[in-house]
Amino acid sequence: MRVMATATFHLRFCIDLIFNDFENSLPQSDMTNLVKGLTEARSNLNSVTLCFSTIDLIFKIALRFMPKPEDGAQTSIYLATSPEVKDTTGQFYGYQKNIEKPDTKHFSIENENMVWMHSMTLLEPYL
Repeated sequence: MRVMATATFHLRFCIDLIFNDFENSLPQSDMTNLVKGLTEARSNLNSVTLCFSTIDLIFKIALRFMPKPEDGAQTSIYLATSPEVKDTTGQFYGYQKNIEKPDTKHFSIENENMVWMHSMTLLEPYL
């Protein structure tokens, strides 16, 4: 977001600089077209800035409800360091070190074959 804000500021600064510089050096007829173009550029830039401000606000609110990176890494650290799971294989560990089972309606030989065939179809041009 900071990169976008910096780019937006830079673009606005450049537009203002160009506008103010040309305002004193161009004849009035050329100035009218330039002002029209710069005004459109400014209004487009304002709508882009509003969009990024809204996205930034939504992201800041969402961050309050998301787990911290330290919390998300607990399961990986547990699995890498705990002797309790040293010989465990084939399990899926979800959030907070809980073993989770896939839903039985999705876990079938039919679905396995369907996913395999779809994958092979996608990879066929590269094999």
